[in-house]
Formats: sequence, C-alpha cells, structure tokens
Amino acid sequence: VFALGGCNDYHCTTVLASVEAFDLAAGAHWTLLAASMTTPRSGHAAAVLRGLIYAAGGCGTGGCGSILASVERFDGGAHSTWALVASMGTARGFFALVALEEGGPSHHGGMLVAAGGNNPGIASAEAYDPVADKLAVIADMATARQSCAGAALRGKAYVSGGCGGSGDC
Repeated sequence: VFALGGCNDYHCTTVLASVEAFDLAAGAHWTLLAASMTTPRSGHAAAVLRGLIYAAGGCGTGGCGSILASVERFDGGAHSTWALVASMGTARGFFALVALEEGGPSHHGGMLVAAGGNNPGIASAEAYDPVADKLAVIADMATARQSCAGAALRGKAYVSGGCGGSGDC
C-alpha cells in the first residue's frame, strides 16, 4: 500500500509530493520513501499498471484553483524514481483512473483510463498507452461526474458514484 501526496491539513495549506509505503512483512509500519513525486498533488488519482505506479492530475500547489494535467510514473526497481510521462489532454482532479491490464492501442501494454473530474463535473475520458507514452481522447461517459470511483473487471473500466456536472455535491 502506498500513500501518495495529499494535503497536510483540512484546508490544504500545503500540498505534498511525499510518498509512504506500508509494509506488512516488515512489522506493519509506514516508511517515508526517499523518492517523492515530481509534482506535489492532492485530489489526484493513482493506479498500478504492469507493476508501475501512476499518479495523475489533481490539485497543485495553488490548491484546487490549479488543476493539473500532468502524469507521473514510479518505478520501484533498483533506482526507485518518479518520472513524468505524457500529460492528459484535460486537466482533472477528483476523477477515476482505471488500469486495464489487457488490450489497449499497443495490445500488450494495457492502458490507463482517466474519466470524469472536476471542471466542475465532466464526462470526458481519455486513455494512456504506456508503450507509446501517449494519451488519446476516448468516448465520453453518459454522465458528467466528479469525486467518482473506478475499477476494472474483465477488460472493462467501470466508473461509478460521484457528483454530477452541476456542482451538486
């Protein structure tokens, strides 16, 4: 389990780039990693694809007045580093990020699907191809939503819940 970024208090006066790992095998405690994300972010989404952690979007150091489009990837190998990858076409926070292990444009690298988000609530979605390091717009969801959840099941991305596009949270 990893805790990525976030805020230091309820008012989000400081946006964090730090990363902590929970290691059950090493005594069930949290460890602050030396490798912080390249960008402080809160209200972002994260997913694991092919053994790599991706953190995307969210609110930057200016709070949620500065929504991010950037995406970064953590390789926990020997160097344990974060690196920026292709940015999303739409800046989004409080959205769903779903890892689909099979398929995708490259057919073998899987893909990440980013859907919804606060702008105030949007229906747009895009897919990230990790082999080509490119994002592409895909079909919009039927309903605009923010603060939603996403999951993968049998090669499909499911997005549920959240608030609609009229700011009705």
